[in-house]
Amino acid sequence: MYTALCMAFAKLVLFGLGDLHGTKPTIALGLLFIFLVSSKKAYFLAVLPISILAMLYTPTGIFYGPPDKQALFSLLATDTRESLEYLKQIPVSAFLKAVLIPILGYGAYLLCHRAELRPWRNKTLVIASVAFIVFLYRPIHWFDRAADSWNGVKGEYDIIHKANNPIWGKSIYKGPKNKDYILVIGESARRDYFHVYGYPIRNTPFLDSVPGATVVDGLSAGGPYTIGSLRLMLTQGDTRAWEPRYEKSIVGLAKSAGLHTSWISLQGMVGRWDSPVSAIGIQSDDKFFDGDWDHRSDLELPGLLKKELEKEAKGPRLFFLHMQGSHFDSCLRIRDITDPYIAKDPKLKTVACYATSILKTDRVLEGIYNALLENKEQTGREFSIVYFSDHGNVHDFHPDGTVTLSNGHNTNQLFEIPLVRIESCQKGRKRLESAKAGVRFTDGLATWLNIRNLRLRPYDLFDGQSDPSDYGLAAKFKLGPETNDPAISLQGKLQE
Repeated sequence: MYTALCMAFAKLVLFGLGDLHGTKPTIALGLLFIFLVSSKKAYFLAVLPISILAMLYTPTGIFYGPPDKQALFSLLATDTRESLEYLKQIPVSAFLKAVLIPILGYGAYLLCHRAELRPWRNKTLVIASVAFIVFLYRPIHWFDRAADSWNGVKGEYDIIHKANNPIWGKSIYKGPKNKDYILVIGESARRDYFHVYGYPIRNTPFLDSVPGATVVDGLSAGGPYTIGSLRLMLTQGDTRAWEPRYEKSIVGLAKSAGLHTSWISLQGMVGRWDSPVSAIGIQSDDKFFDGDWDHRSDLELPGLLKKELEKEAKGPRLFFLHMQGSHFDSCLRIRDITDPYIAKDPKLKTVACYATSILKTDRVLEGIYNALLENKEQTGREFSIVYFSDHGNVHDFHPDGTVTLSNGHNTNQLFEIPLVRIESCQKGRKRLESAKAGVRFTDGLATWLNIRNLRLRPYDLFDGQSDPSDYGLAAKFKLGPETNDPAISLQGKLQE
């Protein structure tokens, strides 16, 4: 009975820490607990703290696995509101397992001491356990990974705060002097849920018809999380090491070419330190951050942009608009939409919310376009809009048949993101099927902005030519045919 309790306890601890919990690690950790739990000091100094840590880490562990740098970045840059939304996505069964972790450990401790068990007296058990643990498997490498990840995060934050002086040097702007560029940064939007990319529900009427649009089918994200992706996509990162270079951000590049830069974010600036994305944004000439997720809406972005457009302009300008987008819980993102999609089956509620969040994004883009069109009529300034998303989302299929969306594990569609350019001086529409890499995004933005710099590596996001390399994306995130996660069609499944 005691052995069974220790093995069950070990399995749940590994579950909570997001570690591998197959047969070997479970047996290894279970054998270790057999001896540690039997000692009062070892239990209270080691086993109990481990069980509490596993219980607390469970919400993160079941979505992100063991600690890594991107997960820790997301954790540090998450505010209270995001945390509450995040916790709502976790199934009740996971919370029950989390609470059960310290209960099982304490149960094993009580059983051992009341029965006066002394496992260390069994020499055969001791020798076999040591051999198994030492030679076959290290039972918990969670702490090693946590320490390495923390050191990586701390080191990168140190780099961020030393990167206030860009190293681009002098850049040359070759475009029109009276032009406005708008980079709209979406959130958690996978492209196969856009009608303009083939989704059967018509949730992108603006993108479907706006003149001057170039729709690119093939852009891959820089990572599976907002920070992990944008820190690479908005800096000229290292394509081999997949590491960002904050001193070579797109903001610094634009400023070095004489463009006036403005950053408008509805995701706020949070964390003990500025998040890596915020650290890029605050390099702008003008910046506005407001992360009030309860009271702010993306539908306000056109109005905020309009106020900036009304300011006196003496040359080219670049505006960054960071949306809340389809950030989970997507149902909370669409509370101000009066005509949401409603699924007939309540188990598809979140999927309908997600499709509606794309509809909301389409309306925001339409508002941005109209604000720029009005400004052009008044001032004659041409404009160009580029919209993309930081990453997509994946489906989570629950035992009762409910489907939700998160970014808790890697699938192909988590990295398949939209890319649309809208030019005021372009008459026709284009659709390009060309693979483009998120880790080369800043080089591509430089081409869009008509900026020349000796440090740039030529890359055109809109030339229709596929990049022959994914720069290790599939290998790094273990992507392939088996990680395919197609969109769920709502055709015929919505209430009238």
